[in-house]
Amino acid sequence: DAAFTNPIFSYGTSGTVTGLENARAYEFKVFQRNLNKRGFEGFGSPTVQATTRPPLGAASNVHISHVTETTVTFSWGAPLPNYGSASYKLKRGSTPDNLNTTVADGSTPDLYSGADSGLTLGVMYYYSLEACDLGGCGVPMRMVARTIGDASEVTSLVATAKDASDTGLSWEAPTTLSTGGITSGLSVARYDVEMALSASGPYSPLGSSSTTSFNHAGITTNQITFYYRVAPVIEQAAEFGYVLNPGTTRLVSLFFGTAPAFSGHTPPDGAVIVAQKTSDTVIPLQATSPDVPTVTIGFRTTGSTPQVARFTPSVPIVNLATKEVSQNLTIAFDADLAGSEYYVCLQGEDSNGLRTSARCYTIILPRLTPRLLSPPNETVFEARVGCVLQVGITAEDRTSANIAPSVAANSGFGPEVVALSVLTDSQYRSSISSELPTGATLDVIPFVQNPVTVYLKWRPVKGQEGFSYRFCFTTSVADDNTPPLCVFVRMIRCQFCARPADSLQSMAKLWHTTWTEIWSGNHMLFNPDLVVQDQVVSVGPTYTVRPGDDLDHLAMRYGVDTADLLLWNPDLADDLARQSQYQLYDLQEMCVVPQSCVYAASVSSYHVLAAAL
Repeated sequence: DAAFTNPIFSYGTSGTVTGLENARAYEFKVFQRNLNKRGFEGFGSPTVQATTRPPLGAASNVHISHVTETTVTFSWGAPLPNYGSASYKLKRGSTPDNLNTTVADGSTPDLYSGADSGLTLGVMYYYSLEACDLGGCGVPMRMVARTIGDASEVTSLVATAKDASDTGLSWEAPTTLSTGGITSGLSVARYDVEMALSASGPYSPLGSSSTTSFNHAGITTNQITFYYRVAPVIEQAAEFGYVLNPGTTRLVSLFFGTAPAFSGHTPPDGAVIVAQKTSDTVIPLQATSPDVPTVTIGFRTTGSTPQVARFTPSVPIVNLATKEVSQNLTIAFDADLAGSEYYVCLQGEDSNGLRTSARCYTIILPRLTPRLLSPPNETVFEARVGCVLQVGITAEDRTSANIAPSVAANSGFGPEVVALSVLTDSQYRSSISSELPTGATLDVIPFVQNPVTVYLKWRPVKGQEGFSYRFCFTTSVADDNTPPLCVFVRMIRCQFCARPADSLQSMAKLWHTTWTEIWSGNHMLFNPDLVVQDQVVSVGPTYTVRPGDDLDHLAMRYGVDTADLLLWNPDLADDLARQSQYQLYDLQEMCVVPQSCVYAASVSSYHVLAAAL
């Protein structure tokens, strides 16, 4: 046909026309030529049209989709540029330059995956993939692939309920990343998690985790069993042929029931617990769940448990009738930790991990902080020989927790009042002692009282008059910053209280005087033969020393012996007074029992004049 030029010749059933222009449409015919005659026979085949184009591109997105011990599977996409249907040729070799094994010959068009099987575990293989059509083949894609086995399953897989709408999965990494002991170039890329409502499935993907835990959130139903599968996904480095290879799955199930709730005598959230001093403090814990006894319930602290706390008994007690469990958090008082506070949060948790809401308590180990209340500090009292003086010392202890004294007492906390010191003072001596003076006692309270009043009881004896005493009290746990409480007791001279067996004669003998002197000086003694017990009796008047007085002249003036003056005034009989030659001081008080009939008195004009002045 004269309209067709540039003939080519072929002895087969195909031919290639070259020397055409790019992107131009051409028409083609095929004529059959008889080799025995010149020229063409007939009018040729029907006309076909074709447009020239650039070469076919390389296959796109070529990657290894899966690897086993003996198989490598590839996936790819259509070539770019693509001119329609294409087929793909896959070759393999043991070196990059020797790809002599055909894996896929391209006989099936539009096939986008291929597998090479019968390989050896752990061996590196080299591949090329060409996309081909009638216009030829595109640029070959070069790949490398190493065969590996599946990773082992994860270990220690546990499913627990975290709250009323979440479950948590945790596990440990697989022990092997591939069979055959292959480790180089392998790592865990992630873990895939699936879930089903029966062990046989079907399983649906829940998500992936880059760590060894996963949270299944948003659960809206309970009383149901969830089945979870976890599989490690192993990443092979690019130098060995990059691939993400799923490992062996591990199955775990969880019955998702109803969360337990605190009940009964469990203290409310925010309660303050004051530890007992004399016995263990018990915090009752009770929780109920309709799932008992299908599940067990235990109690735990959400943080660290204080060293003074323990759960008792070690296993909770179960009441099947009420579906309630009970246990105690027991606090032991430790004196070395007194003053400490602990903030403890507790939860009940069932065997599937469902928990109660947290209840948090402040646990206080109180420290004693006693305070002396009465009488007012430095109060002055008077005492007489033979009379009973009783002074109540009151203290309270609200402890470092600042609780009411009665509450503190119920917890075993109470103050203990003790004598700190006694200062004995006179014109001649000032001495301090930790011992109470003769005849004085301080109550001992055998049980805890708060507040507490202890009594200083003192029946002074002859020889203590004329002195002043300063009693100071404190508490058994007071520190250096706790001020003492002190009271003064002034001993009255020339007075005493009658004892049950006393008579005017025995009194006179004790004081070196006569019964008539005592009787005449006490108008309330109507009957000299009847003395009432504890009646205050005056022996004589008190004398106020004036300038120029001395012991000898006073004895002469009142017709008494100096020995009697020393007997009536024990402060003058002190060794220090004797060392000072019994020096008397202006306005000093003295007890003098003058004789009503003075025959031996010798009162000088000087003393008369001094008395007048």
